[in-house]
Amino acid sequence: MGPIGAACIIWLSDQLSIYMYGGADDMHIAFTPILLHLELLSNMAGFILGDFNRRVRLLFMLVIVIVLNEGKGNTRAQCIERERQALLRFKQSLVLDSANLLSSWKSSDPSCCSWKQIRCDNRTNHIIMLDLHPEFRCRGYDYDCFRSHSISGKIDSALVQLQNLTRLEFFYIGFGYSNSTMTADNLEWLSYLPSLRSLTLGSINFTKAVDWLQSIKKANSLSTLNLNNCQFPEVDIWSLSQTNSSNSLRSLSCIGNEIHTRTLPWLLNVSRNLVYLTLRDNYEQYSRGRLILPENSFRNLTSLECVDLSGIEIEGGIPKSWGNLCSLKTLDLSNNSLNGTLHDLLDSLTGCSVSSLEILSLTWNQLRGLIPDMRRFMSLRKLCLDDNELEGPLPDLSHMSSLTELRIIVKVAILKRRFSNIQY
Repeated sequence: MGPIGAACIIWLSDQLSIYMYGGADDMHIAFTPILLHLELLSNMAGFILGDFNRRVRLLFMLVIVIVLNEGKGNTRAQCIERERQALLRFKQSLVLDSANLLSSWKSSDPSCCSWKQIRCDNRTNHIIMLDLHPEFRCRGYDYDCFRSHSISGKIDSALVQLQNLTRLEFFYIGFGYSNSTMTADNLEWLSYLPSLRSLTLGSINFTKAVDWLQSIKKANSLSTLNLNNCQFPEVDIWSLSQTNSSNSLRSLSCIGNEIHTRTLPWLLNVSRNLVYLTLRDNYEQYSRGRLILPENSFRNLTSLECVDLSGIEIEGGIPKSWGNLCSLKTLDLSNNSLNGTLHDLLDSLTGCSVSSLEILSLTWNQLRGLIPDMRRFMSLRKLCLDDNELEGPLPDLSHMSSLTELRIIVKVAILKRRFSNIQY
């Protein structure tokens, strides 16, 4: 071999060394096991064949890496054919896609893992995430902007083919317009997605899905559920009582949904292992019904840490069983119709929740009477009592060393007492 050929081999081997030891992170990560084995063999043979022959071998190693890299590039976006067909069937069920979310979903393209809104497992090529969440920047109530970033149609049961799906999002894609609304006749398909962990549904009409809550309870793998601005029918209470609760659901968030008042207490029985519960600003259309929480509600939800029941027209008081929620840290009951005295309401929190509670919000209710001694809530950091009908002097809070935020309005006057650790 001439000096020029030898020089080329030396240069190429040096480039391979750069790939092996830095300067090309993607290739280094992707082929580290292969390169380590090849390098080990090369080092062992170097004692026998000499340094120049080792450079020749490095040249062949570079060729192998390039071939492997080309092969990886050609197969990276490949996906499972039945899953690709399921996505195309779902796309066909849509009547409007003004957001162009699915513009990359083409029947002529076999590489569905490269489609937008899709994520595949890098190892198996199974689809693991479907995210139909339009990205837009609409100012205020710009409904024309909303219409231009929405999709509508029907959720097709073809999604059951996505057996490895772990995360599914249909969020803010309809905005309640008659010509841009997603609908679903049922939620039975949830129980056929054994890997699904996180589900977000927003602006979807479920009024025909009479068994929607039963289907949620049967989704054994689901750990996070978010329902926002959807419409739900009244549930069959007898059927619910025959359906076992989920053991996997840990986070449930229902915000701004049209849902029957009598259904809300049953949501508390959807899972025994709830840690985060939000039932905020849900309403029943054409009704001013009030919600009275059953005395045994929350009795079995001993893992709860955060509870937000604001804006759902709760009246009366709160169940005494809440006092036994030993992990409870945040309780938001603002913007309801709680009445009676503040003293009586706080007496319902006489168990272990007294020592665990850190944030308590009772703003915008109808609580009256004197402000009782709060010293037993030793972990309380934030207390909101404004916009009630409270009266009398502010109690001594100097012993509440954890309290950093206090909001109280009494008979129009805002009471302020200065404590070194409290912000007004």
